[in-house]
Amino acid sequence: MDPQKQRRLLVSHFNKFYINESAQIKKFTNLSKALITISMLALITMFYEAFNECQHIPLWVIVVISFFSGFAFAVQTWFKENVNQWPFWKEFLNKEKIEHAAKEFEK
Repeated sequence: MDPQKQRRLLVSHFNKFYINESAQIKKFTNLSKALITISMLALITMFYEAFNECQHIPLWVIVVISFFSGFAFAVQTWFKENVNQWPFWKEFLNKEKIEHAAKEFEK
């Protein structure tokens, strides 16, 4: 990715966070909760099918479900940690500089 484009994207995201911080944190928290729910449902489905005596689902489907469950859990952990670390990072960010850079990119 082009560094200038990446900078523009990052400034845009930080600016959105500063404009409506509580809504953005709530959005990430809800997304984290939804992902952990989906992850656990996929994991329960995988275990049920893996230990079910019927064996009517092929092994590759069970592997795909378990991979999806692990991936959803990892993404959920990333979102949750970002929300938990936001107050720390906010101390080191200059709000005025971010707003100024966002206005420059809008031109």
